[in-house]
Amino acid sequence: MTLDVYISFPEAVLGADIEVPTLNGRSRLKIEPGASSGTVLRMREKGVPHLNSFGRGDQLVRINVWVPKALNAQERAAIKQLLNFDHIGPESGTGGADRDQSYFARVKKTQS
Repeated sequence: MTLDVYISFPEAVLGADIEVPTLNGRSRLKIEPGASSGTVLRMREKGVPHLNSFGRGDQLVRINVWVPKALNAQERAAIKQLLNFDHIGPESGTGGADRDQSYFARVKKTQS
């Protein structure tokens, strides 16, 4: 069984320490910078107790990055500023048309 946890975009980019519910109460979970949506993290020995044995299983936590549907003018301007950086955006190789190319096509492009 996997627990779904939602984090904000800044928490995903910068990393964060969040509290996660477990069977024994709340525990802290460290999210590394650059976490992407769908990443599954393991919390060792925080899951269900082993049947007829000692110890506990692991609790799995799936990270989901929450994207707001509505932004005010100030938030929209801040997000648009991110597009001005060279390492973010479709031309950077992190998305857009480059995502549709095969791995070898991208390697060939960077070598030329």
